[in-house]
Order: sequence, then structure tokens, then C-alpha cells
Amino acid sequence: MLLAALCGTLAGEYNYQVNMLPYLDVAMLQTYLDVDPVNARGEHLMDAGRIVFTKASHLDIKHSMGFMDTDVWCVAPVTTLDLDGNSTVPAVVDFWAIGKNCCAGSAGGDFRCGSWSDRFAHGGLRLLDEAERPFYRLAVQQAEAAFKLQVLHPIFLHWMPEPVEEVDAYKKGGHRFFQIAVMSYFCFQLTLVFVAVFFVNKVAQW
Repeated sequence: MLLAALCGTLAGEYNYQVNMLPYLDVAMLQTYLDVDPVNARGEHLMDAGRIVFTKASHLDIKHSMGFMDTDVWCVAPVTTLDLDGNSTVPAVVDFWAIGKNCCAGSAGGDFRCGSWSDRFAHGGLRLLDEAERPFYRLAVQQAEAAFKLQVLHPIFLHWMPEPVEEVDAYKKGGHRFFQIAVMSYFCFQLTLVFVAVFFVNKVAQW
């Protein structure tokens, strides 16, 4: 019983930290669909956990930036394309795709974070790690100075095609891990029983 309790506690804690906690953190926040990154403001989406932008949205790699510390903290503005295929720079740039160690740490033209090259990617999951937020804020401040951008209430996002489905995958992963853990321990316990019965019979025959 003690072994079962110990294994259950360790497996449950692992499953909570890896699968269920990320799901619960985002699930408690709001989902916003069809957001125009040029006209929307971060202050109106402060409770966002998942944001899906308009189909015309994309990452403005030319205005990306990397802040170099022990790691390189990379940011790129989320904007839209005009009719000529050029990036529209918003009056206020509040939506930023992020990533760590996926750019050169220089200004513009080098951002390879998340689904940066996926033309079907138009959304993101919000950064919830408060320990990382100051580093991305410093990268944004560098971009503000280098490109003369105005940023008021930045929202940092892990860029991806399907942020809604991504969160659901955490939940499904948690349920699947639980089922596998239960079945694995059942098989382990059954094996111990068979081994114990085998040795008891051997001892009885002596």
C-alpha cells in the first residue's frame, strides 16, 4: 500500500505539472477569435489565454528583436499584410510572438520561434510564466527604441496554428497519462503477486 501511495503521488504530481497545470492556467482565461492585431489593443484583452487573429495576420519579422542575457529572448510583432503584401505597422504594437534562443539577438530579420514559417499560423497561447515576462519586455523595449514603435500593454504569445486545440491537447494528455499510469501499476502489482505466489509455492515444496 505504501508503494502504491508513493507511486501514485509521484505520478500524479508529474501529470499535474506537465499536463493539467498548463491546461488549467489557460482554461481559466478567455479565448478571443478573429482579432485584428492592427486595431485591437492589449488593454482590452488582458484576460486572454488564447488569441486567434484574422487570416491576414502574420509575424513582422523585419521588426523582430532579441534581448541577449544568458539566453536570447526573442520577440516579433503580430500585424497584418496590406494589399501589396507589406506589413502594416500598427499605431500601437501590443501583440508579440515570443521564443527563447530562436533568434540571433539582433534587430530585425531573424526570428525562428514557434510556427513562424507556417502560413496557417494565426494565433497563440499567452505566456503565463511571470519569471520570463521581464526578459521579453526588455526585448520589446529594445524594439521600441530601434524601430520607433509604440507599445502600451504588450501581450506575449507562443505562436501556433491552433491555440484552442493545443490547450485541449494538454487535457487529453493528462487523461491519457492517468490511464497509462493506472494500467502500468496494475500490471506491476499483478507481476509482484505472481512472483510472490511462485516463491511461496517453492518454499512450501521444500
